[in-house]
Amino acid sequence: MNINTKALLLATISMVSLSAAAHAQSAAPAGAITNILDGADPGTITVAGITVYGTIDVGFAYNSKAAAQDTLGGNYINHPYVLQSNGQNGRSSYQNNALSQSALGVKGTQKLADLMGDAVKGWSIGFDAAINFDPLYGDIADICKSVVRNNGITAASGQQVFAADGSRCGQLFGGDAFASLKNDTLGELRFGRQLTLLGSTIGANDPATGYAFSLFSFSGTVGAGAGATEMSRWNNSLKYTNTIGPVRVGAAYRFEGGGQGGDGWAVSGGIDVPFVKGLSIDGVYTQENTAITVASLTSGNCTAAGLTTSACESSNLVSGTVQDTEAWAIAAKYKFADESVMKGLTLMGGYERITNGLPSDHLSSNNTIGGYQLLNVSGANVVNYSKFLTDRTLDIYWIGGKYAFTPKLVGSAAWYRQDQSTYVSGNALGAATVCNGKSGVLASSNCAGSLNFYSLSLDYQVTKRLDLYAGASWTDVSDGLASGFLATNNYNLVTGARFRF
Repeated sequence: MNINTKALLLATISMVSLSAAAHAQSAAPAGAITNILDGADPGTITVAGITVYGTIDVGFAYNSKAAAQDTLGGNYINHPYVLQSNGQNGRSSYQNNALSQSALGVKGTQKLADLMGDAVKGWSIGFDAAINFDPLYGDIADICKSVVRNNGITAASGQQVFAADGSRCGQLFGGDAFASLKNDTLGELRFGRQLTLLGSTIGANDPATGYAFSLFSFSGTVGAGAGATEMSRWNNSLKYTNTIGPVRVGAAYRFEGGGQGGDGWAVSGGIDVPFVKGLSIDGVYTQENTAITVASLTSGNCTAAGLTTSACESSNLVSGTVQDTEAWAIAAKYKFADESVMKGLTLMGGYERITNGLPSDHLSSNNTIGGYQLLNVSGANVVNYSKFLTDRTLDIYWIGGKYAFTPKLVGSAAWYRQDQSTYVSGNALGAATVCNGKSGVLASSNCAGSLNFYSLSLDYQVTKRLDLYAGASWTDVSDGLASGFLATNNYNLVTGARFRF
């Protein structure tokens, strides 16, 4: 879905300005500006129970090994913070959303007792819907457009841009879009598009924040998507959560379709440990059936579709892999008490295991999220149902912490490691390939390999609504996870500003 949002951005600015004017204590211009930047807390612009909220995040970054910049725009992460296979030259660029995804949303709640009396006391209904956008180009967030931009183009040509699969692919509501029913005692049930239980569990125990500093934020493959990043948010899903004393419970089910293949389910649980103040532990398990991941078409695929390279890279066609995936994770967080000499420090870490295997069924439709389609013509063979002839496992470890130097200045440090097992892969024609036993960039992609990602960042809250941030990250890859790479490590330097209302 190709939706231009320049009008959306103007509307966003207008709403913020109107809100500031409504709450301003002075009619003077200086007073109005102060109110915009330091008025009510973010997420509190509410009228008649309806809240409008938003985030705009822009900045500047340097990548020591990057692909070419996508000058056509429409790529909500236009700067590859984690090393990519086609990264080869240093590049400076303005960047979007390094610390958080820019968004414009609306949400609301309504107590049923106010409408129907005390018979339904404790019950409420609600909703939340968010549009994610790219503030530099004025487009709806659409990472899948970057995949299409590389259709028919080889890495050796030097013309590939940074491209990745993702869960935000041009949908009007790329973020949350759900309705809810809640009871003060029984918990909350949501239906619609929403973050997976795996994503919320890991996110609550992730020491870093944002695409630039967190491997989980940058890659849904090793985080919320359980090996298939398009599944980071579930369409057409039910999710139940509740907190009972120190215990948290959750369960979710995703219905088949919605551009996301088969169905899926998940359960989660957690506890604030009663006898160790400040310690919490969480666990989650999830299963995805016939999950879809997409990639760029080769020049041969484009030819089979009867398209020139130019037409191919402006189409809505992609290649894809279909798989069954399962994942489980356990994570912990410890916040030092205010009376401790380590006051202000929170430590976090965990372990996740993802297993990718053969799909239990074939797709009933070639449609994927955002209106993109898996190419389906004779001779193209782009939908691969046999990539994982034997299971591939990904083991992900992470550890780090946040430290509040002052109430306004918070620093974070994090280390993430991803280990891949050796597996037997198959192409769309069913031909099997085993690991070639080589190391480094010469290893085949189904050989065992590793990735390390390190990050440091500082975030300074200038006002209630405006914060400034800066940080650095380092990536290194080896063997199967470095297969075909033009470089095996890179670093990023990032700075930016985020405005929330």
